[in-house]
Amino acid sequence: MAHVTGWLQPYPGDSTKARCKVCNATLQAHMKTILGHASTKKHVQNIKSSGSKVQTQINERLRCALNDPTKVAELKLAVFISEHSSNIAVDHLGELVAQLDKKSATLQKIKLHRTKCSRLQKHVVAPSFAKALRKEIGDHFYSLIIDESTNEANITCLGLGIRFFSAEKETIVDTFYRLVPLKDATANTIYKTVKSCLQEDNLSIAKLIGIGTDGASSMVGKNHSLFTLLKNDNPEITLVRCVCHSLHLAAAKACEVLPTILTFLVRETHSWFSSSPKRMHEYQELFKVLESSMPKKVPGIATTRWLARLAAVQVILEEWDALKLHFEMSASHERCYTARELGSAYGDPQNRLYLLFLRKVLKEVVRVNKVFQGQNVDVTKITEDLLDMYRSLLQIVVDSSYISKCPKQNLPTLNIQNYILPHTVINFGHEFNSYAESCSLHEEQINYVKKRCKEFTVELVNQVQVRLPDNVETLLMLKHFQPSNATSQCKNSIMPIACKYRSTFTDLDELETEWNKINFVQWPPACLGSTVSFWAEVNERRNSAGCIKTH
Repeated sequence: MAHVTGWLQPYPGDSTKARCKVCNATLQAHMKTILGHASTKKHVQNIKSSGSKVQTQINERLRCALNDPTKVAELKLAVFISEHSSNIAVDHLGELVAQLDKKSATLQKIKLHRTKCSRLQKHVVAPSFAKALRKEIGDHFYSLIIDESTNEANITCLGLGIRFFSAEKETIVDTFYRLVPLKDATANTIYKTVKSCLQEDNLSIAKLIGIGTDGASSMVGKNHSLFTLLKNDNPEITLVRCVCHSLHLAAAKACEVLPTILTFLVRETHSWFSSSPKRMHEYQELFKVLESSMPKKVPGIATTRWLARLAAVQVILEEWDALKLHFEMSASHERCYTARELGSAYGDPQNRLYLLFLRKVLKEVVRVNKVFQGQNVDVTKITEDLLDMYRSLLQIVVDSSYISKCPKQNLPTLNIQNYILPHTVINFGHEFNSYAESCSLHEEQINYVKKRCKEFTVELVNQVQVRLPDNVETLLMLKHFQPSNATSQCKNSIMPIACKYRSTFTDLDELETEWNKINFVQWPPACLGSTVSFWAEVNERRNSAGCIKTH
């Protein structure tokens, strides 16, 4: 570290500059500039030749009082910028804050711009939050959410989120953990990076009870992947693949069975209006005449979020007649191929039938997808929601008597090929059936649409099935931890799931005894409505000696 006493002096008449006495040089009064100058060969030689004996380190000389209100205010602004904005905004924000109250000595002293803000974030805020997070995790069990991506600088990075129970907050915490650059995205590199991060923060891999990832082979491959490498260190680790990602891929794959005109219709309807205010205005005027209201905006679609197109399908179906008339008019007075194709697509009742069926099927898939993206979700019930959605898809195309005999835990391995119903007896939904009866299509055309819809559903069922979690039986057993079961006198045993995590419990008999005595307590009604709140209350239960107990 550079030394300053004896050579660094203020510059007379200009507080933005400083002087180096031994080099007779004028410097900008920035720490980076001072540190850079102090490390130069010329300065080091001049320091030695000057014979200066009284020296203090620059970090001691420039250290500010921890209770300085100005510095506290600057740190709070840096944290605010970190969470809500880009560092570019702090140039103006720092100057604006100083003008809010000219009588405030604290505000008048605030000097915060991009360079200083980024240094505070990197060297003060980030280490402090990381230290607090490590302290909060303590010796508790935790899970990791892992994904790799490439940033704007074309650098591959590994993003790590962490999930743990916070005794301080008495709730489950999901938060950002690390963002680490990778030289490549192979299983070995990702494994070494994850392990290095955990060792650096003194987090035991034995306490890592689960990882959540996408379906990439480097993450979840059966032969050699991050999961298999971590499982060698901790045989009891649980893998949970991203259900949201899996449902998107399943729906996108199934859509390949349907006519491509449907994708063209949805995508180009959005593009038609998004690139032309004139067209949007013409359509709005037409819609006002027909419906006496303003039309909704047709959302765009993305290849990485296929299920998002359900919102576009809903808007298109709600405004079908208006859109059909608009494109017929546009095709007649614009020399545009897209307008003619869209006019033809909206004029074909078969396309409307397909979209009516898609809306019915995808609604349930999207509902479950949103559940898995929710913040306040009961993890003891969420697996059943996924399997109920899968069962509802099966009931469309498979004999219900066969499905009813299959336990939920056997759904991922269910063989449906010999029990698929013919398209003539499948119920495709009330809206589909009503429109099929009233439209101008012949019976052969309607049967053809039904056949394609059946093929779509069968493909969707198959795609969802292969992406269901491999450990469904274990995940279903989490429902035993619901307050209604735990506080019941006739409760399900938790021994089957406890045996799967044998190293976690030193005495299974003691665990079973404590589990059986939970219903002896009159638990506060407020905690019985939430699984997390209930177990947080159980965790705080103490006996007369101050020891943890559940009775």
